[in-house]
Order: sequence, then C-alpha cells, then structure tokens
Amino acid sequence: MNFRILTLVLFLIILVPVISTITAQEVTSELNINKPSVKIIQDDNFRFYAFVQIIHRDSDGNLLSYIESDKIGTLDNETIIELINTESSRGQDPKYSVNGDFIEVIVRQQVTQIETTTLSTDSQLISNSNDKDGKEIISLRIFHDGYMAYPGDVITTNWNFVKII
Repeated sequence: MNFRILTLVLFLIILVPVISTITAQEVTSELNINKPSVKIIQDDNFRFYAFVQIIHRDSDGNLLSYIESDKIGTLDNETIIELINTESSRGQDPKYSVNGDFIEVIVRQQVTQIETTTLSTDSQLISNSNDKDGKEIISLRIFHDGYMAYPGDVITTNWNFVKII
C-alpha cells in the first residue's frame, strides 16, 4: 500500500472532526440561548405578538402541509394597530391573565380556493387603505416555508394576534 495515500487518509480522518468541533463551538458561542424567542412588537404603549397558521389541503381534502410562522417581513404600524383595536372593540375574543399581564387573543380565519398554480412563501394582510401613490398598504407580511398550491387546493390561513392589555 502506498504510504502517502495512507498518511493523507489518516490526516483527513483526524482533521474533519477537529474542524467540525471548532465550527460548532464558534456557532454556539454566537447564539444567545437566554434571548426570548417570542417577538413582541411594541409601539409606545401598544404591544402585540402576531403569527400565522396555514393549513393546505388538496381538492380531496387531504392535508398537504401545516405551517406556522412569526417571521415578520413587513409591518405597517398605523394600519395594524387600527386593525387590532377594531377587532378588539368587538368584544368577541377571549382575555387571559398570564404572569400578571392581561392579554387578548384575536384569531381571524381566511379561506382561499386556489384557481391557478401558485408558489407561496409569505402571507400578506392587506389594508383597505392606499398609500400616497395609490398602492394597497400591506399591514402585515409574514414569511414562512414555501408551498406549491394547484387548482382546487384550499388554503386556510389563521391570523393570530396576542394583544397585551
């Protein structure tokens, strides 16, 4: 057997675990484990948390995917605060006490029947208002794992808002 090849193989066998251990230690040291994972949006005294649940079913009603996300990409404070306050004023949503804080959980459902093949990687909550250029205002855009929907599929989107009161 060739001594050079054997030496190279042994060197690589030793090198790979050492590099992966060093890289793993660097990555874990950069992570702040004590950092809370819940993203609370705060605007003066108005605090809320938003997330979306997506249920994707085919035309036969079979579950294709279930996705949850709270990765906010776009947020228009003015329209989202107005929306949450309007929905809260209806008085239909439950209120809870959690660790001394009072919260209200607002859940609204949107069902969409797919008519054309669509790739979706985000969910948008569009305002009834327009900006100064006449474009629709996106109140809230939440990014999520993508899914491919085909004609006949049904997408149920549950918008969830937790308002701290």
